[in-house]
Amino acid sequence: MLKDLLAPVAPEDFFRAYWTRRFLHIPGEPDKFSGVYSWDALNTALENHRFDDKRLVLFKSGKKIEADRYLSGQIVNAGKLTNELSNGATLIFNGCEEPWPPLRDLSAHLEWLFHQRVFVNLYAGWRHDNGFDVHWDEQDNLILQVAGRKRWKVWNRTRMDPFRDDLVDTSVAPTGEPEWDGILEAGGLLSIPRGAWHVA
Repeated sequence: MLKDLLAPVAPEDFFRAYWTRRFLHIPGEPDKFSGVYSWDALNTALENHRFDDKRLVLFKSGKKIEADRYLSGQIVNAGKLTNELSNGATLIFNGCEEPWPPLRDLSAHLEWLFHQRVFVNLYAGWRHDNGFDVHWDEQDNLILQVAGRKRWKVWNRTRMDPFRDDLVDTSVAPTGEPEWDGILEAGGLLSIPRGAWHVA
């Protein structure tokens, strides 16, 4: 499964040269990840599942939107959600693999390979707003662009393997030119190591 995601980069080359070490962008055919998730799968989950504001989250311009602006209790309010998305919010569905078997199987396969718990989150937006400001994550990330396109900027790490509660300040974003500034098209993949600053 990982071989298909990374193609044409071989998994052994990926682990040797990139994973946990360096940023990597792999372009792909537009339908490369069409079997991983679909709009139908997302719509079905939104219609049939209960959510709290940790599982289904909306962000706009780096700020979290209050849950009562898109949820009625634990049920998605389709009209309110559509309105927020139309106004530029980014939808985040944490743990989106649970109701979708193909993604659940992929997640289990990656856990077997990486010997780590794998979390799968879906991000969807319809406007040019960025959900988050420039930031770094405490985990290594594989980003799959399933549909559409998104502009990314990725900078090198300012500290190797940082922690949120580190002894030194890890909150100062880089000011220089990014290592990569480009459009991630459908079928493309990014591998972003822990601590690498980025914004989409």
